Amino acid sequence: MKKISMLLLAIIMVFIVTGCTEEKIEEKVATCTLQQDTHQETVIINGENDKVTIYQVTYKYENSLLGIESMDDYTEEQKQAFVDNMYNNLKFEKDKKYDGFEIDIRVEDQVIVEFSGDVNNESAREQFLKLGIDLSNADLGFDKAVQSYRNSGYTCK
Repeated sequence: MKKISMLLLAIIMVFIVTGCTEEKIEEKVATCTLQQDTHQETVIINGENDKVTIYQVTYKYENSLLGIESMDDYTEEQKQAFVDNMYNNLKFEKDKKYDGFEIDIRVEDQVIVEFSGDVNNESAREQFLKLGIDLSNADLGFDKAVQSYRNSGYTCK
């Protein structure tokens, strides 16, 4: 009986040391893109164990949407005023740090708006809501999210 107890103890120790009892985390990333006449949208979805964790979006707007041919015709001050106006219209502060959420608006050769956040962070969800993205009732299953983008015409990899 003593040998059996020692054998069981040894087996349990092997499982503890090798980590066989730990849940493995499966990480996934999908990049979905959509080209429209007015803008290009890129969505990067990060997930763990089939749940979306981080949602990152980049919009690159065509200059024709703004009624201009090139950003080269504008001074840095005019570009900065445009960026400041965009932040104000979206109800964000340019240099503020948000908990679990980031937003960056800039003018390069075109207007670029990037934002990302942790979908499980309540503060970040509030910031997403400012942009019209309501995650409160969303199914945050990774594969379902990617399929939803595909169904909307995005190319996902």
